[in-house]
Amino acid sequence: PSLALMVSWVRGLQRRITGGGGVGVRRSATTMSSKPGAVARVNQAVKFGVVPGENRGNNPDLLFDPPVVREDPYFWLRDDTRKSDKVIDYLKQENAHCTAATAHIESFSEEIYHEMKSHLKETDQEVPYPWGSLGWRYFTRTLEGKSYKLHCRTQSESILEADLQGDAIDVVLDENEVAKDQSYCDVGCVLPSPSQQLLAYAVDNTGYETYKVYLKDLDTKELIQDEVIEETTGDVEWGLEDSVIFYSKQDKAHRPHQLWVRVRGADGAAPSDQLLFQEDDERFWLGTWKSRSGKILFMGCRSKETTEVHMVDLVQLQEKVAASGPAVEVKGLLKMVSAREQGVIYKVDHMESCNALVFLTNAWGKKEFTLCASPVDAPDRANWYEMDSFQYDPSKYLLGAYCFKDYLVLSGREGGLTRLWVLHLSLDAATKKVDVAKAKRIEFEEEAYEVNFSSRNKIFDAESFRVIYSSMVTPDSTMMVDSKTGASTLVKMEEVPGYDASKYATLRLEAKARDGTLIPMSVVFKKDADFVEGKDIKAQFQSKQRPTYLYGYGSYGSCMDPSFGMSRLPLLDRGMAYVIAHIRGGSELGRGWYEKEGKYLTKCNTFDDFIDCAKFLKSTGTASKIAIEGRSAGGLLIGACLNRAPPGLFDAAVAGVPFVDVMTTMCDPSIPLTVIEWEEWGNPNESKYHDYIKSYSPIDNVQSASSSEEKDGVDKCGVADYPALLITAGLHDPRVAYWEPAKWMATMRHVLAESGSGDKPEPVLLLKTDLTSGHFSASDRYKWLKERSFDYAFVLDVLGLMDGSPKL
Repeated sequence: PSLALMVSWVRGLQRRITGGGGVGVRRSATTMSSKPGAVARVNQAVKFGVVPGENRGNNPDLLFDPPVVREDPYFWLRDDTRKSDKVIDYLKQENAHCTAATAHIESFSEEIYHEMKSHLKETDQEVPYPWGSLGWRYFTRTLEGKSYKLHCRTQSESILEADLQGDAIDVVLDENEVAKDQSYCDVGCVLPSPSQQLLAYAVDNTGYETYKVYLKDLDTKELIQDEVIEETTGDVEWGLEDSVIFYSKQDKAHRPHQLWVRVRGADGAAPSDQLLFQEDDERFWLGTWKSRSGKILFMGCRSKETTEVHMVDLVQLQEKVAASGPAVEVKGLLKMVSAREQGVIYKVDHMESCNALVFLTNAWGKKEFTLCASPVDAPDRANWYEMDSFQYDPSKYLLGAYCFKDYLVLSGREGGLTRLWVLHLSLDAATKKVDVAKAKRIEFEEEAYEVNFSSRNKIFDAESFRVIYSSMVTPDSTMMVDSKTGASTLVKMEEVPGYDASKYATLRLEAKARDGTLIPMSVVFKKDADFVEGKDIKAQFQSKQRPTYLYGYGSYGSCMDPSFGMSRLPLLDRGMAYVIAHIRGGSELGRGWYEKEGKYLTKCNTFDDFIDCAKFLKSTGTASKIAIEGRSAGGLLIGACLNRAPPGLFDAAVAGVPFVDVMTTMCDPSIPLTVIEWEEWGNPNESKYHDYIKSYSPIDNVQSASSSEEKDGVDKCGVADYPALLITAGLHDPRVAYWEPAKWMATMRHVLAESGSGDKPEPVLLLKTDLTSGHFSASDRYKWLKERSFDYAFVLDVLGLMDGSPKL
């Protein structure tokens, strides 16, 4: 019940992050290749504050007027078309330098790739799940040597791969065929129609996250040629029948802002496309989802801090379509749930058996969200009421509410971990109010884990529901939970060839931040010959030093949970510990861990927490050397920490698609995400935030030499003292544009050229830009593994674990 687009973004980002990472090359390697030549510096005035004709913020009295002006010598590297020969030549030059500087690890990278691939069950399938009333069960399958998934369905009740072959299955979509002759292919939604005779699916062939939606006839397996929907977000929902399909479109800043509906004509009649809603406030994104009852289409507009939801009664809509066909006027059926109020977020689903809407909201000052309800026909906030038997508890951060016919599943966090609760509701005949008759938290045995409500729960009247469970030593496991007893049953654990969970151990640590706050960390390592089963794991882990891979993110309230990552095994098998720092800016310890402690004018807590975690690992004798990694906003974390940490704390760093030009990006509303992100970082066009953001923006704090003393508890590390650094980027990335890492590299090279590194060898600085992909790197699963293997080879080489390093 959260915005589908944002959910898919966050879930996809989390899975890629927690499942793999990387780092990079011994310092001497750079002497084997010449560095790229000096990059042209052409000053461009960048204005902060009032600029006529531009949206510089909703608080005009707080904007700089006249504007503050500064010069950006690398502004010319921005090319919105991604076609400038001059820019592409520069990126290719940096790529060539990266290739030459890492030539000596090429075979080692290939070795790691084959190790990773050996742990991948190439031919595999998920557990089939029922969808619809016709007996079909859907699943995805991968085949050895094939880069992409097959989407299949079957009438069989079996979950065994041997039983689901040949005529027993119907392949509804082969992504390998869709990707043929394409350098990049991301298949977004794959959605069978209500009759299950049609399939809607969305395709992006650039990485820019703009999708074409195709409709496919599942009887003939042919595309319906005249019904392709161009330039969508990839966010699609069917109506009650095949005659209606909803989709959304983006504005010039790549912001989902329009909801459209297509009413399909019968017997070959032309369809009609109608614009139902346009969100003009640039702080808000638009997304759609269908109630689990299937009876309501919800459309949500959400900024970082505020929500407004509208809904369409799909039963009423279908009646009108039956009467009028494509000529039906749909817009009048879009009804407001509750008008936006600044700072009020709510999520909603339909509890049909109680004729109620169920909400999770932070209204009334309930910062960790509370459960409430309203009548379906009176959904405004004035009619919301909390449930007496499940009252607000600030120790529980509630994130999702999923309605079934006879019960409700809540997802959230408690005690730093993901949690699930099953609630059975009742309707008071006198008051007509919903309350909780019985509530039970689902329990799991491991101390630290991740569990998520599965998107494969498609049957509204099911008595059990699917969850996906894992820990840092337990591969992804599909489990069914009985709604009456809360008991969970393992259906399938992902097979990881060559992996023995008993040889690895996981634990939780806490590091004290400089302000006294305890920062949790999740750790996984491989047991060595001295490990004694049954003895204290923490004591044994801390009794010896290990090279350590430290991962962090710390933004948007996104959580880096202790889940399994097959691609980490080459690190662990070479004696490294893998550590996730649950720093402020995420919401691992609740919404306040993010809202109060890790955004706006407390953002520097994120960076200082990460540094203090690294200091803890070093000072306790746990980490001999430390490699660090972060992606996207986690790349900002890496860039800021390189500038703020004492020299020598980090030995290697990987910054993936890093958000590092914070000042210039956040002042410019023409760049995708900028306006909506003002409620994350603050608006540098306002004096309140300008200097604070400038104090941590990585590009703006690259300096030649390290400071000898701390200032306000923060070290100043010069670029000459940086660890070996690998930066990755995607040319077509709409979230963090390629020019940010490119400008960062140019800035570092310029500062080094101007000041030199004294009698120290220059740090290895590498920029690797994928000219065919976007924010989420390769879409091809084998290419993705090759990219991870390169990152890991880089790190292991820097840490001295490449040549002849024994595997545990």
